[in-house]
Amino acid sequence: MWPHTRSTSKLHPWLRRGNSLLKAGALLILGAVLKPVGQQLLTPGSSIRVWPPPWPVPGLNIKLAASGGVALGVTLVLELFWFDPVLRYAAVVNATLSHLYATCFGNEPSHRISFLAKRRMGKHLRVFYRFTRSNRAIFNSSAHFPTSVNVAGVAWSNPGVPYFIQIPQEHAVDPQRFRTYAQQHFPLTVRQARQLSEPTCKARWFLCYGVALPDGGTQGVLSIDSPDAGAYSKVDHGKLTVFGNLLGAVIAASAKKTAAE
Repeated sequence: MWPHTRSTSKLHPWLRRGNSLLKAGALLILGAVLKPVGQQLLTPGSSIRVWPPPWPVPGLNIKLAASGGVALGVTLVLELFWFDPVLRYAAVVNATLSHLYATCFGNEPSHRISFLAKRRMGKHLRVFYRFTRSNRAIFNSSAHFPTSVNVAGVAWSNPGVPYFIQIPQEHAVDPQRFRTYAQQHFPLTVRQARQLSEPTCKARWFLCYGVALPDGGTQGVLSIDSPDAGAYSKVDHGKLTVFGNLLGAVIAASAKKTAAE
């Protein structure tokens, strides 16, 4: 089994579910409000003209209709500007991560390949996707940090070049020691370091590659880490570069296709 899950934070999935519920409620309200109007229009011999529409429309509850319209508009704005556009390319990103994992590590467990990016209006890098071979398929990452810190932040600022950092063994055996090391060398704030997960605190090395878009800018960061210090030798930098560039090109092409439609 090759489990892979996606999430931007522990809170974010609940926001999406809440947004879906709000949209469903808005559509139900609009349906209930417009039903009597539709029935009048479809009644044989109805005196209501279709165009130009009369105002106020007979049988229409203006306040209720306005409430439903506003709620529906809010959900559309949240989907367009708040909820992360990179989630639209889930199949592409997951396929890339799984194939890259198989290419580097085969069936070995415990290694992780992640895809980090920013929200549309966000300033921090977050883990959007993560792929690993493990019995634990649960992934709830609340870690986030500015693009100016951490090895992932360096990769974001300099796309197209792999960046590697090795963690001394004495700092990878205890989460608290790792978090202290991260504050001193990455550098992260106390709050940012506290949000690092336990598997992250056990990693012996990190390799990050900024995924550049063909027209400039950075789409995200491919990050590989492992608790096995010797596993780094199995990663082919050339293939990492190929996968990263291919992922950037496919996402850019998908975005243009979506915009054209």
